[in-house]
Amino acid sequence: MAIAVPVPTTNWWVFLLEGIAAILVGLLLLTEPASTVVAITLFSVSTGCLSACSSSFGHELGPPKRRP
Repeated sequence: MAIAVPVPTTNWWVFLLEGIAAILVGLLLLTEPASTVVAITLFSVSTGCLSACSSSFGHELGPPKRRP
């Protein structure tokens, strides 16, 4: 039985950017809640539409996956 071992990532800066973005969104929600909710909703809808269109044509979003 194989044991899954987490692989350390060299892309630590991606997590840093996600954290900074989360803090900024939180601050925007405190100061401008209506416009922030509209922006998040538009982003989510556009991402969902792109994913739906991509999957309907048999493509995957994101980096290509390695095959063994």
